[in-house]
Amino acid sequence: MKFLKSILSRLIRRQKSVDELAIEYDTRFRGEATVILVKASPRFCWLGRVAFAGSYWNARTLSPAMLEEGDICEVIGICNITLIIRPFSELKSLEVLRALPMTHQ
Repeated sequence: MKFLKSILSRLIRRQKSVDELAIEYDTRFRGEATVILVKASPRFCWLGRVAFAGSYWNARTLSPAMLEEGDICEVIGICNITLIIRPFSELKSLEVLRALPMTHQ
């Protein structure tokens, strides 16, 4: 049993590293996307569908993430026909808020 666990863990690590090598960081696949569907995700990444550049795409993250329908995320690349995304960090959210014009009441 221990031997089988060892083999499976090596296969999982190998698969993840192969996927990361296959990512294209093309400027055409950069920008904001909106989460439209959340799929049951494995422990090592988030899986779902997003609206990006006028069409719907399968998407995933490179690490565990909490994204829900309607969330805005950042597209950072593409692997085959799946977009690679990451949630906007709190820091980026603050930068966006600071860029908005101040309204006086």
